[in-house]
Amino acid sequence: MSAASRKSRGRSKSAKSKSSRSDEGFWARLSEWRVVSWGWSGACFVGRSAGWALRSHYAWVFAAIVVLAAGVALHRIRAEAFALDEYLVYPEVFRSSEDTPPWLGADDVAAIRSSIAGVEPFSVFDDGIRARLEDAVRDNAWVRGIASVEREFPNSAVVSLDIRKPIAWVEITSPYQGYHLVDRHGVVLPGRYRNATTAPYPMPVIRGGVGQIVDVPAYGSVWSDGAVREGIAVAIELYLLYEAPFARDVPIAEIDVTNVGGRLSERESEIVLRTKSGVAIEWGRSLLAPRQIAELTTDQKIQNLALLNVRYPRLEGVRRAVIRFDEPGMRDVSTEPVGGAE
Repeated sequence: MSAASRKSRGRSKSAKSKSSRSDEGFWARLSEWRVVSWGWSGACFVGRSAGWALRSHYAWVFAAIVVLAAGVALHRIRAEAFALDEYLVYPEVFRSSEDTPPWLGADDVAAIRSSIAGVEPFSVFDDGIRARLEDAVRDNAWVRGIASVEREFPNSAVVSLDIRKPIAWVEITSPYQGYHLVDRHGVVLPGRYRNATTAPYPMPVIRGGVGQIVDVPAYGSVWSDGAVREGIAVAIELYLLYEAPFARDVPIAEIDVTNVGGRLSERESEIVLRTKSGVAIEWGRSLLAPRQIAELTTDQKIQNLALLNVRYPRLEGVRRAVIRFDEPGMRDVSTEPVGGAE
């Protein structure tokens, strides 16, 4: 997400009196005259020092004087420029750009805009712009940080924000029943939803069985539940599946983490995927699980799923597919297409 904060002179100056406008014009001209005066004084000083150094053959002294004089002059000129109103950036005119992520709602954009608008006007020469903006958006869970700040002279800046991207829904059973969004780092994003709505990209629901996932961390904090974290790890692995040519044949809608750690049975798959048509796919374990037994790689599991999709197009008639072993297989194969989840 990008944003441009620009100074709006016309609106602010219309509210001022003629006398205040004349005073501002006088002080602006005075500040500009001081900048020119300091620059001229510095040039004269360097010239006189150069003549003395050439006559004295003290080149190293001349070089030191030039560096010192230049540093002092630049410092003074920069300080004077900081004070000029023409170089002030006013964040209150912040606007969102066209590349706003589609998963951000209007209220979320408005909250980010409000945070940035609260920053005090700053000079376009100010090196602390990034730090100020990061402090302003620190409490917004959607914003991971400031990606970049591009200054546009004389009085504007384009700010690119690093916006967190949801990777999965987490279904909560009790006491706050509903769905919550998480990103790939396990950070809980703002909002509680009654339904897992359609996303502009594949985003499965992480489920843990009745009464399994109950605690919801505060927005912006990391989900500490181990089962949820493993579900997020599998959601990241599935991005390799989404890139496969047969991905549309097996749209993944759910990541079931009920048996993570063998809570129900050590013999069964710890994580089970479910397609939109209700086909259960035994995935095995996540990359976060301890490797106490042999586990296929993500690529190998996807290849097994591709092979089953060739044998049974769109997995029609398959109720449960096993892809966690070297040889893919099926359980409860029927001749009728599955109409819903188990």
